[in-house]
Amino acid sequence: MFIDDIIQKSHIEKELLSSLDGIETVFDGGAGCGRFSILLARHGCKVTHFDISQPMIDKAKELAHKEGVLDKITFVKGALEDLQEFGDKSHDLVMSFDVPISYTYPNQEQVR
Repeated sequence: MFIDDIIQKSHIEKELLSSLDGIETVFDGGAGCGRFSILLARHGCKVTHFDISQPMIDKAKELAHKEGVLDKITFVKGALEDLQEFGDKSHDLVMSFDVPISYTYPNQEQVR
């Protein structure tokens, strides 16, 4: 991990936590091993942890269990190009950091 990544993630974390008023449900697209899903679940949010990688989901489940928030997170395996199972405005907060461009290319325009 590089210092710029540490600083960026720390800044995102601080901004997320300062903006949680009225946020109950969160969709974390490309959630990886759960850095933000677990953080938000610890702060009382119901989180949909969405990722294309089963090993990442498995790791996130393990970490969520250790943090005692497994019951606040729904884990879903899927691709960001196909979000048909989620209706419009089904979550109070939708977030996806770095993922739409880096993991969906050349179909990144379909991810909205």
